[in-house]
Amino acid sequence: MRWLVVIALVAAGACSDADGSGPEVLQLNPSEASPGGTVDILGERFCGELGVLGDSVVCMAPPAASVHIGSESTVVRGDSLRWEDERITIELPDDVAVGVTVLTVSVEGLVSNTVDFLVVP
Repeated sequence: MRWLVVIALVAAGACSDADGSGPEVLQLNPSEASPGGTVDILGERFCGELGVLGDSVVCMAPPAASVHIGSESTVVRGDSLRWEDERITIELPDDVAVGVTVLTVSVEGLVSNTVDFLVVP
């Protein structure tokens, strides 16, 4: 299943996570990618409500969530190839800006820490 993820260049209207209950990005793999490339975002609390399916913990429903890249006001769209509580895999859209930037994840109105990211040509 593919979920549409908004890759925005600014997390407008979201609250920061002061109490540690929101998403936390621990690592990007790779830490740089080209437009059209894929990136695994590893961390915690990327789902809203969790459930159990067999031996796995899964998102009960697609969370109200998005991945934000950069600090500009332009919004581009990309596909989430995978969305789990501890891993999100995204495909960078072809029109994402090249250069040094940051990445955050927003889930249910809470915004993660920022992680450095490089979009290469």
